[in-house]
Amino acid sequence: MPFGLHSAAGTFQALVDRLFTPDLEPYVFAYLDDIIVSTPDFETHLNILRIVFDKLKKAGLTLKESKCEFCKPELRYLGYVVNRQGLNVDPAKVSAVVDMPQPKGVRDVRRLIGMMSWYRRFVPNFSTMVAPLTNLTKKKTRFTWTPECEGAFSEVKNALVNAPILSCPNFSYPFTLQCDASDVGIGAVLTQNIDGKEQVICYLSRALLPAEQRYSTTEKECLSVIYAIERLRCYLEGTRFTVVTDHYSLLWLNNLKDPLGRVGRWVMRLQAFDFDIVHRKGKDNVVPDCLSRAVVPVQAQLDQLEVNSGSGDKWIDNLIRKISTNPLKYPNFRVREGHVFKKVKSRDGEANSDWKWVVPKNSRAQLLKRYHDEASTGGHLGVYKTYHKISNNHTWPKMRADVCRYVRRCPVCASVKPEQRFLGSRPVISRPWQLISADLFGPLPRSTNGHEYVLVVTDYFSKFPLFVPVRSPTARKIIDEIERRVFLMFGVPEYIIVDNGVQFGRSREFQDFLVNYGVKPYYNSLYTPQNNPTERVNRTMKSLIVSYIDQDQRKWDNDLDRVACALRTARHEATRQTPYYLNFGAEMIDHGSEHERRRVRESLDEAPPDDNAAEDQERVRLSESKLDRIRRLVTGLINKYRDKAKRYYDAKRREIEYSVGDLVWKKSYPTTDSTKHFSAKLAKQFSGPFRVTERIGKNVYALVDDLGVFKGKWHVKDLKPDRSREIDNETGSSSPEPSDGEQDDSDGDPGTDTD
Repeated sequence: MPFGLHSAAGTFQALVDRLFTPDLEPYVFAYLDDIIVSTPDFETHLNILRIVFDKLKKAGLTLKESKCEFCKPELRYLGYVVNRQGLNVDPAKVSAVVDMPQPKGVRDVRRLIGMMSWYRRFVPNFSTMVAPLTNLTKKKTRFTWTPECEGAFSEVKNALVNAPILSCPNFSYPFTLQCDASDVGIGAVLTQNIDGKEQVICYLSRALLPAEQRYSTTEKECLSVIYAIERLRCYLEGTRFTVVTDHYSLLWLNNLKDPLGRVGRWVMRLQAFDFDIVHRKGKDNVVPDCLSRAVVPVQAQLDQLEVNSGSGDKWIDNLIRKISTNPLKYPNFRVREGHVFKKVKSRDGEANSDWKWVVPKNSRAQLLKRYHDEASTGGHLGVYKTYHKISNNHTWPKMRADVCRYVRRCPVCASVKPEQRFLGSRPVISRPWQLISADLFGPLPRSTNGHEYVLVVTDYFSKFPLFVPVRSPTARKIIDEIERRVFLMFGVPEYIIVDNGVQFGRSREFQDFLVNYGVKPYYNSLYTPQNNPTERVNRTMKSLIVSYIDQDQRKWDNDLDRVACALRTARHEATRQTPYYLNFGAEMIDHGSEHERRRVRESLDEAPPDDNAAEDQERVRLSESKLDRIRRLVTGLINKYRDKAKRYYDAKRREIEYSVGDLVWKKSYPTTDSTKHFSAKLAKQFSGPFRVTERIGKNVYALVDDLGVFKGKWHVKDLKPDRSREIDNETGSSSPEPSDGEQDDSDGDPGTDTD
């Protein structure tokens, strides 16, 4: 074999594999020209050596005596020290890493990480530990050796010097694989319980990729299992083992009926392994939890904030003094580089860091601004989401109350988020077509038939819908369609719900039409679609139309009748019947063959021929009686469903009254202007704040702006209270100051947040 060939190593390894066949595998292991013989006793050792020498001789291979070691209780092999106890690092190799000078460039960092990674199985939390060094190797990252890099460099060297001994696997005992995941990493540890003592075989950990960090909690936990099992395939394949996780949902991983997507593919990859999944609480799953947890994001956030424990914050200074004086009294607190960290128990379902930075008062406003106001980290989310963003890595007394106060007083949120209000009521009805609602849906792209709108009419009792395509939505056209398709076919209703559009509430012709037929109108206020039952039907109709049209959207009206038929023959959640049945007393026949099947079913109950007439009358009477009973039942169900919906809707809404002098925000009603590239859907929903100058009646208020200019009279539904916060220009902190006092979950706090 000549030197320098690319395939030289592979060819030589193939030769070695042919020499030392699987029958010698328990005793002989060979990697290229490094051959190791391991036996349980001396006699067996001599016999195996004799076989190895014979095979080498027949192959024409020779051994150099000065490079051989025989009958040793311990030896160095491929950078490791192997003995009876297990596997350890080679001190000679570690000293090379320890004595390495500080890297001068990206190439030196890559070389350093490569050398360290060879021993990563000995170092718990290795990926987290070297994260500052790994960040230096990323593209478009300027090489700067920071104190964090120096700290990581020293920490890894110390970990290698004090690396534990990893036990050799004993395949007579079962393996236990403990897995866990956090927001930034996944970790695992492979162990065996031998003679009542848990022995570590290997540690595993790695950081999550940016895409993986967006996985759900269940997916991250499942990924940690996949990663660990496949990395440790050489130990686990062909044997039964136990997977321990602190995520309860993974207990059903092997029993999913129809796993789909990413999790489905992972489940398929696990089919080759035989294992049981056992749940262990996070507080008991310490080692893998530690491996997966990354404190790097906390450190990174500290670097971005201008924080100084000696900057006049008496509370944090007092906290540091107490912890430093008596650390045993406060085991859940640590002081590092002038910052206080508290160990907080992770709640179920959350992936919070264990050690959280206790934020001084002079840094809280800056932190609140970052995690609520800034686009990339905040996004003006609500109280719940903002609090959990901050609480991932930070804590301070009464933090939730401060977050709630800050978000509620945000002026941007006040201008874009709607106010929640009570749901209105409707007349009580007991039969079909007693109460109907009408609405126009559109404009839509002009169809090939010339239609741009859909007139949607819905019977409130039976939920029976009518979809009428319309070219020109004039009041006269609307009147003609409602009269012809509803009044002259189903009868004249007692009530009708319409909006205040130009075709309905603001049309004198439409009002006269209702007066002539004796129909009582209920007019929705403008911009209150929740009061019109057709709004829900509109959304359903739109989704169904989109499901059937192709690329040419001008054919949207071709399937309109089919969509209406689908809704009429579908059982409604509120009535528990189909709209068709509640109108006609029988289900609609959708295929000709159903007629014959129905005749067969009816013939089973037929009376003798001479009694047919009487039986027919009785059947009709019973049918009418049954339909009446069902309609009475539906009346109760509708009222119950409406009350339930109203309670659910009103539960989170509140009625507000304003006094003269109060500041309020008023609803904005912008219109789309394509010439200015302005879309009403993207406009702010509220403007203000304005001051209340007069209360007119129960629900109307007069408003003026800061200059005293009159801004009109507005209904209470269009108003919301002003909770804007005042910002201190000097410190940037909220006014009033974040609250002081004991922390809600402060177990053993060394102090309170008071001056």
